[in-house]
Amino acid sequence: SVHLNTVGSPCPDVTVGLLSLADGRLVTQDHTPGEVVTRGPFVCVGYYDDQTATSAAFSKDGWFRSGDLGEWVDGNLRLVGRIKEIILRGGATIVPDDIELALTGCPGVEQVSVCGVPDERLGEMVCACIVGTATLQDLLAHLQRRGVGRGLWPDTAVHFDDLPRTMTGKVQRGRLAALAAERRQS
Repeated sequence: SVHLNTVGSPCPDVTVGLLSLADGRLVTQDHTPGEVVTRGPFVCVGYYDDQTATSAAFSKDGWFRSGDLGEWVDGNLRLVGRIKEIILRGGATIVPDDIELALTGCPGVEQVSVCGVPDERLGEMVCACIVGTATLQDLLAHLQRRGVGRGLWPDTAVHFDDLPRTMTGKVQRGRLAALAAERRQS
């Protein structure tokens, strides 16, 4: 059976796997994130006349790297986010979408997007970019009430009048991270 919030199971003749971000091994355990990779007759063999791009797009074992982060849920694939959006704080891998979901319904938050901002000690800090009146303390109190572990609590919050978006309305996390880092320094 297909679970809600998954993209289903792989098509026949296509092999889909998840590569661990830590060691590059195949992830088989449910709810363990990894990079979505594919192999099969429908996957290209490389980029024409561009060995650099081909090497970057394929693992040593011939898996095509999608750049997506996913996890297995009873044999179905759930897409979690993009690898480049992952926050690496002090050795921990944090998925921004998980924090954003936990902040849903927080009083004083009209819009929120979470991104990583550079930190000298931790590598990155978790930054909640907010449209609304909520303070960092308001966010933390909300997360505590919802029972969210401290490992997912934002380290800082930056307020915006609006979040930068693409033409289709998706938050531009890369641009937002740069703006948040800039505002924190000033």
